[in-house]
Amino acid sequence: MLCSENPRYKGRIYVGFTVDPSRRIVQHNRGSKFGGAARTSNRGPWEMMLIVSGFPNDISALRFEWAWQNPGRSRRLAWVPKKKSKESSLMYHLRLLGVMISCAPWVRLPLTVNVLNAEIEDKIKEALVNLPSHMRISQGLPSSSGGECVGPDSISAECGICGASEIGAIREGEHPGSCHGSLVKCYQDGCKFIAHLTCLAGHFLKNATHHLIPIEGDCPTCGCRLNWGKLAKCLA
Repeated sequence: MLCSENPRYKGRIYVGFTVDPSRRIVQHNRGSKFGGAARTSNRGPWEMMLIVSGFPNDISALRFEWAWQNPGRSRRLAWVPKKKSKESSLMYHLRLLGVMISCAPWVRLPLTVNVLNAEIEDKIKEALVNLPSHMRISQGLPSSSGGECVGPDSISAECGICGASEIGAIREGEHPGSCHGSLVKCYQDGCKFIAHLTCLAGHFLKNATHHLIPIEGDCPTCGCRLNWGKLAKCLA
């Protein structure tokens, strides 16, 4: 989410999609001839206020972007009250964001709201008061360091839940046509826990009655809270 600092367009908000925030803000500020969007061209300088990260793929992120840009046309957001006359564009977009992260299909995604402007941090926290427990608010650009996926030491590592040591191994009494699937490792530093993805999903969902895919769960070894969306990226 960008905000214009141009006196003529001050306070105008632009929502977009990018895989490289640092490069994209430069393009927006240089204009459409240099790769910026037509809607931001000659209306800058623009400041990047926040980034919503953690989408499983580009399509998911683009759908989120479109709904945020077009709430009145989105079937998920059509019920949300329109912008009030005295409401700033910034607060309106934060209000929309607060609704979006709390409703399907986005409520189950492992999203992070990265705050890039400290002056609006309190406003963001106020707007996102119903932030789901598996989502978080962070400061600065999305980081790719720390808690990253590290694959199992070997493909024969034992599943910490069923005890099988091969991908696709069959548990006793299980139908030969079924299998556990790929191995996944806890992404917490120092933790050696490894399990089949399907075994771990079953472990996380053992007390659930309405979901087929978990949102989060505790690592059986280190006890840390694991985000399913991030964990699913740690396939061997």
